[in-house]
Amino acid sequence: MSGYELASQKSFPCAGCKKSFATSWTLDHHSRQCRGSKRELSDLLAQTKDIWDARKRRRIDTQGLNTENSVPTPLANPTILPPAAPDLTELPEDSTIDQPIATRKSTRNIRLPARYRDDVLPERPPPVQLDIEESSTSNVVDTSATVPSQTAVAVASIPLVVFRSRPSVFGVTRIYVMPPGSRLIHDPDQSITLSDLTDIPSQPTMARCHKYGPFSSQSAVSLAHWYWKSQNKSLRDFHDLLQIMKDPNFSVADVVNTEWNAAFHALGANKEDLDDVDGAWIEDDGWKTVPITIDVPFHNRMKNPGVHSYFVGKMRCRNIVSVMKEKLTSPTDQPRFHYYPFSATWKPAPHFPETNLYGELYMSPVFRDAHEEVQRLCLDDGDRNLERVVVALMFWSDSTSLASFGSASLWPIYMFFGNESKYRRCKPTEQLCNQVAYFESLSDSFVDFLKEKNGGKVPSEALITHCNREVFHKQWSALLDSELISAMRSGIVLTCADGRRRRFFPRIFTYSADYPEKSLVSTIRNNGNHPCHRCLVVKSKFDLSKLGAPEDSARHSQLRDVQKQMRSITDARVEAFEGGFAIDGDRVDKHLKDESLIAVENALQTSLASLDFNILSTLVVDLLHEVEIGVWKRLFIHLIRLLNAFTHPSGPTLAAELDFRYRSTPTFGRDSIRKFSTNASEMKRRAARDYENLLQCAIPAFECLLPEPHNTTLVRVLYTFAQWHALAKLRLHNDFTLEFLEYSTTLLGAQIRIFDRDTCSKVETKELPKEAEARARRNAKNGNSATASRKPVSLGIYTIKFHYLGDYVSTIRRFGTTDSYSTETHNVMLLNASYTPDSHQQEHPYVYAKVLKIFHANASFLGVLPDGSRRDQLHRLEFLWVRRYAIQNYNEDISLVQVKPCPLTDADALGFIDPTDVVRGTHLVPRFSRGKSDEVSSRWSTGGEDFWNAYFVNKFVDRDMFMRYQWGMAIGHKYMYPNFPPPVIPSIPPEFDFCLLQPASNTSRDATTHATTQPSEPELNGNTLPPFQLPDDEIQDENIGEDPYQPGKQHELDDLDDRELLAFDDMYPIE
Repeated sequence: MSGYELASQKSFPCAGCKKSFATSWTLDHHSRQCRGSKRELSDLLAQTKDIWDARKRRRIDTQGLNTENSVPTPLANPTILPPAAPDLTELPEDSTIDQPIATRKSTRNIRLPARYRDDVLPERPPPVQLDIEESSTSNVVDTSATVPSQTAVAVASIPLVVFRSRPSVFGVTRIYVMPPGSRLIHDPDQSITLSDLTDIPSQPTMARCHKYGPFSSQSAVSLAHWYWKSQNKSLRDFHDLLQIMKDPNFSVADVVNTEWNAAFHALGANKEDLDDVDGAWIEDDGWKTVPITIDVPFHNRMKNPGVHSYFVGKMRCRNIVSVMKEKLTSPTDQPRFHYYPFSATWKPAPHFPETNLYGELYMSPVFRDAHEEVQRLCLDDGDRNLERVVVALMFWSDSTSLASFGSASLWPIYMFFGNESKYRRCKPTEQLCNQVAYFESLSDSFVDFLKEKNGGKVPSEALITHCNREVFHKQWSALLDSELISAMRSGIVLTCADGRRRRFFPRIFTYSADYPEKSLVSTIRNNGNHPCHRCLVVKSKFDLSKLGAPEDSARHSQLRDVQKQMRSITDARVEAFEGGFAIDGDRVDKHLKDESLIAVENALQTSLASLDFNILSTLVVDLLHEVEIGVWKRLFIHLIRLLNAFTHPSGPTLAAELDFRYRSTPTFGRDSIRKFSTNASEMKRRAARDYENLLQCAIPAFECLLPEPHNTTLVRVLYTFAQWHALAKLRLHNDFTLEFLEYSTTLLGAQIRIFDRDTCSKVETKELPKEAEARARRNAKNGNSATASRKPVSLGIYTIKFHYLGDYVSTIRRFGTTDSYSTETHNVMLLNASYTPDSHQQEHPYVYAKVLKIFHANASFLGVLPDGSRRDQLHRLEFLWVRRYAIQNYNEDISLVQVKPCPLTDADALGFIDPTDVVRGTHLVPRFSRGKSDEVSSRWSTGGEDFWNAYFVNKFVDRDMFMRYQWGMAIGHKYMYPNFPPPVIPSIPPEFDFCLLQPASNTSRDATTHATTQPSEPELNGNTLPPFQLPDDEIQDENIGEDPYQPGKQHELDDLDDRELLAFDDMYPIE
């Protein structure tokens, strides 16, 4: 019997009328017309509706019963005000009502199951117990003797209660110190979401405003927009007008009845210029203008001696207290605003020592000290028993150029609140940045004012520089008004969004700026003889190069005394403003020279002098300007010079080989490592993030470009620098990582000095061609002879920014991690099953593989389960097809992990793995010095990339990857706790060579004497390099060590501003 005959005998009956059909499609056609089928379906729907209605009634009855039987618990705290009842007479305005349905935000949030997602959050911090045990005397401590007073208000000796929360799943415990009887009723971390911690795009919240602004209708708005959008009307504008009038919603009556003159006046007016009704639509956030006037001292030998006032202009600013009130009373910001600082400790396992954590500002020692000091203040008003909260103010300032051509610039002042998480502050979509002012600078007409007062002659440049500094501090005096100072002293009482009244005490914690502005804020000379605002280190190559050495004692033993500085500046200003002496004269300079000060009254220090405020302690480190486009950029430029010096005329160009290697480096992640599209050696239009990527990928790029032993020395420097950079950028530190960073700081200083001694001083390096051209242009602009010949140059890395690298550990311990106040995939790794704490010397903890394909299968188990049952259901299984890498030459001290693809002849070269066994994706960079593989790579490559004989595992690609190799130091890497060895911090041995530079015998020169033995001819890529003509001594600044601000003398390092030398700006501009 044929298959057709079998199919023809099968019938398809209708359930409604019992008729039979030969095919299924004829049955479907009949069912759409069959009355019996329709009647049966209707009955089924009615029964289903009755079932769901019954379930709903039972659920409502159950909820009502529970509500009636529940007894409210009375609260001992003040009553929380209920939210205002909504006005039901007016429906809320829907911001998406005019949008097409396809573009509106979906009302249903469809999410994948947890097993298919990688965004599942770890456990939140445990909820803090509300009641603090006061009866336990072991929890009561007297901190009045340990915390210095920060205000002039009397401080009482009040014991504070210490409370420890239960450990989290990661072993983190929080410790709070609060007055007796206090209760922890506000924990922002309990409302944390994924969007608070990541940069996954979310729907922005649109601020509601007046619907039509100063206009009365939509028709008036449309017509006004047509009027203002172009100055000269064209035929196209006429057609646009016709389209407006054709709109069905356009009303001629609304247009005729609009008072156009008043509307246009209100459109361009400030809110303070209008009454409350007309200005209600303006959301100016309290901006106002403040007139700025400075006093200009003309010395006795000028035409019109004395002090003359000059009106600088009007500064646009906001009242800081009003910004603070807006933040503290906002229903949106209040739930995530931290009122109580705490310290955090970490103990992941019983055998691990307990260590302190450093991260957010509100868990830093400086915040806790301020909080304890505020709790002990004696206040006389009736609200002295209110809850007291410290408001952490964090300021940023950065003068910004607005155009590539021209002099347009902007000088904004930003303010953040340290009570908010840094993970939210770094997200622009959260809009937590508050712009509080736009500073003014002296205009060109100021020179005309000086000429007028001085008989047509322009005074010295020193007077103009002094007046620019005066303008900066005068504007800060206007920002630090009496209302803010009163709030700092006695607090300000506000009713928060939760209905509770609290007393808030603002405190300035950090001020972030680049080096020129730090000098301006701290009133010291920019690159003066004592260039550091923290200590009195001398500006000399010998003193600034002591990073990490025991001899670097000035950092701790010669700290600046802010009170002594204020007295010296006051004495100098008396000589200039009352004595009539020149601002740069000897009588004024004798009070300032010893500590490289300037004769400007420090507004931040003077205004807050009664509060025991120290502006110098708030100036935090700046990793972007000091490291990434500071020390590292200088080192990278000199490495290019070395490559040019080692390039033989008949051999390959080493700088071009470097460019090829960087261009061949694969990208990683969405933006962790970007594509090096241009030649790295030319440094064209590079931003700070580009220099960071250059450092992270430097070892594979530079390896074996220099001959030995210079190559080994350079790789050590690059590895230590990348390690220091990764540690400095960690977002959560502990005592182990900070000790490791301190060790790396010592090692970095020594490695750079060794590199300078053994390589840089033995090779004659000259300016890059662009450097010589930029210097010639600069000399021609100054009227000097312009020669573009390339001059010999040295490493030149020992500047104030190199000195600042030693302050990172102490700053992190005091203020938290640097990201809080800074001014910036198909390869996988798995855990090695044979790795144990006892085998870590022989085994590597990870296995590396390349994902070739991703598969899934629907499978079932056909056997018998342990309980005797059978389960034959299909299950979806995912698995990866991978090619494994073999580990080569693993040395965890000075080099990256090196791997190579397992030969295809090995039995374990290819295999399948469970995706859940993958730890994370890793960044494999070719080891270019080993060359490309001869293996045909088209079958095994993804995207057609080349196959190489060996690869580096770039552990510096991001912070998480770096901490995977720091055994026992990462809080979130729980798999390390039982299987990895405990954290071990290397120590500096007693016989360690710090390679300190020796001071020169001649005070006018600060050069180091290096051996000048002629090097042998090394081999590189089959080409013999020629011998080098070494100089008798390294070229250095002949005036180094002298005071650069003596009349008639100019120091070379005075040109070293935050953007490096002016030549660097011309050659390597920063975006």
